[in-house]
Amino acid sequence: EYDDEFEFYEFKCMKDGKMKSITVTNNHIMIVYNKNMDEKRYKTADKVIKDEDYFYTTDGLYQVIEINIFKKKYKYALGVDEGAIIADDILVSCLNMNDVSKNLSLNDMIEKYKVNIL
Repeated sequence: EYDDEFEFYEFKCMKDGKMKSITVTNNHIMIVYNKNMDEKRYKTADKVIKDEDYFYTTDGLYQVIEINIFKKKYKYALGVDEGAIIADDILVSCLNMNDVSKNLSLNDMIEKYKVNIL
């Protein structure tokens, strides 16, 4: 818990009537795709666009259908040795900006950071 408040983004995603959600800080780097999954982009959470961006999950692409913004006085950070992880079934990045600038393909990321897509 901190004295200052932190801005959080909650993303609600939908695919075939199934909902998933994830909450991250505003500057968390997210991996987003277009509907055809032929374009991957790295965006901070505050740049993700509702109804346009998709998150890759353990069971396919989910469209971002709702974004809620709120503030809390506490936060936690995942400490991982790898560069990308699955959180709440969504592929999320724990890359630093140097790695993001390399714009790795999903296959390269899986290989380099040992991301297992189930």
